[in-house]
Amino acid sequence: GLVWVVSDFGLSLGSGLSAVAWILTMFAGISMVSNMPYYSFKDINFKKRVRFSVILVFVAGMAIVAWRPPMFLFVAALAFALSGYVLWALGHRIQRKA
Repeated sequence: GLVWVVSDFGLSLGSGLSAVAWILTMFAGISMVSNMPYYSFKDINFKKRVRFSVILVFVAGMAIVAWRPPMFLFVAALAFALSGYVLWALGHRIQRKA
């Protein structure tokens, strides 16, 4: 994602960008081996009825992603990556079903 964003904005690979890439790589690696709770989206049921407003929000989200894919997909991935740490820091642990 970072490579796509850098290419889209036409940035050069300077020393500052190398540090950002290193930090993001270390963050991703540490997150992969940690037992940080993340939302798995397994409880979403597509077979039940969905309100029209939810469909409109979904379509608007898809339109925003289609407008500027590199930036919005990178921000969404980064937000998801940080969400586990934010939930953990706030003390909201995801309840695991037995």
